[in-house]
Amino acid sequence: MKQHSIPRGSIMLLAIATILILSSLLLVFVREMRIEAQAAANRAATLQAAGIARGAIAYCINHLTSNQDPIALDTEMQCEANPVGDGYFWILKPDVTDETKYAFGLTDEASKLNLNTATYEMLKAMPNMSTDLSGSITDWRDSDDSVSNQGGAESEYYLLLAEPYYCKNAPFETPEEILLVKGATTDLLYGVDANHNGVVDASEDDAKSTLSISGFNGNARCGIMKYLTVYSREVNTDANGKPRTNIAQASSTQITQLFSKIASPARLTAIQLRARANRGYRSVFEFYYKLGLTPDEFKKVVDKITVNPEKIIQGLVNINTAPKEVLQCLPGMAEGDGDALIARRTSSGTDLTNVAWVLDTLSAPKALTISNYITAKSKRFSADIVAVSGDGRGFKRMRCVFDASGTVPKVLYCKDMSHLGWPLDPGILEDLRAGKAVTPGTQTSPLQQNSQKSNTSGSSSSSSFGGSR
Repeated sequence: MKQHSIPRGSIMLLAIATILILSSLLLVFVREMRIEAQAAANRAATLQAAGIARGAIAYCINHLTSNQDPIALDTEMQCEANPVGDGYFWILKPDVTDETKYAFGLTDEASKLNLNTATYEMLKAMPNMSTDLSGSITDWRDSDDSVSNQGGAESEYYLLLAEPYYCKNAPFETPEEILLVKGATTDLLYGVDANHNGVVDASEDDAKSTLSISGFNGNARCGIMKYLTVYSREVNTDANGKPRTNIAQASSTQITQLFSKIASPARLTAIQLRARANRGYRSVFEFYYKLGLTPDEFKKVVDKITVNPEKIIQGLVNINTAPKEVLQCLPGMAEGDGDALIARRTSSGTDLTNVAWVLDTLSAPKALTISNYITAKSKRFSADIVAVSGDGRGFKRMRCVFDASGTVPKVLYCKDMSHLGWPLDPGILEDLRAGKAVTPGTQTSPLQQNSQKSNTSGSSSSSSFGGSR
């Protein structure tokens, strides 16, 4: 029987082929393992960033437990590049005076205009706010189906849209809800600020360069959203938590009790005589003028009195922290009044614990007009928290709103904003990925970098990554 011989070298070729196949499989396996390892590292980095963000929330609550003075909080809170483990967090806020700088800290919601309480005239006073949008805002929040005579809109307008819906006829729940209102556009609300960080980034500097937004002293490219809120409110009690005396309906005896411990017998008699002759005060400033009080007397009682019968007062503007753009929206304000208030409140020696200092700044008619719209207290704050892992692989961005009116501050609202992208200097991520530590105040915003490059022959810029503190 004839036997077939195996060709010489075929076994070696088979072995080589087997080795090549196994090697290829090994390479594929190694590549898959590498990808899986990178994915696992990215997931771990994302989880670390989320944990750091939760730590930042606890950090805010801790500070608000002992202090609700927004000016003091700006001083005592470190909000830039706070280390947590090997990662960091920032609390970002818009610099309302310069859109090319980053700023850090909690944002006082009472420094903004409240969409639920601002009058049509106050809304219309906001730069670039159209008559139609002002009227549509008031129609959106009111309880009726009647279109205002100020260019507003009700369901009959919204139901004819390509994607129809009803007019809410109820208060706004978030500021972003304004996007549903007739006349509201992303250009008006956010301008070129695509990532909503309040800064004109390098990529945004080229976008929509022809966008026409006037006002704000040339500081309007990031829109008006930073001036709007729905959260501002305060409990109608004094600094000790006691209900205030409603001077709109208070008896002469109740008014006398306000001054019994701070006025001499002769002075108390004079106040009593004026109190009997004047009843039904319409504002705390009218109380001051009609009783002929001294500034010192008024400062001692102003936090103990009110003309609002409600237990919760919504939408008052904090006269100590509101930017010029919001101050100018107050009733009766003329050009220059906002600047005068800011100059007064930032001068040394001004007592910002109450609203009495306004009387030394504005004329009596203007002070009386804004009296029922202002406060010197803040109980609700927002934080734009940016957290990053130590290796720069993952970050988390969250916008939280805190209510500090109770014994323990609580989180009212929390929104994940990570999808908007990294909101700070890209160099931070590059440094972290290169194994470098982040040092607060050493990096500049993209537009500042461009400015510095074009002025290298001049003096160096004093604006740092820290922005305004």
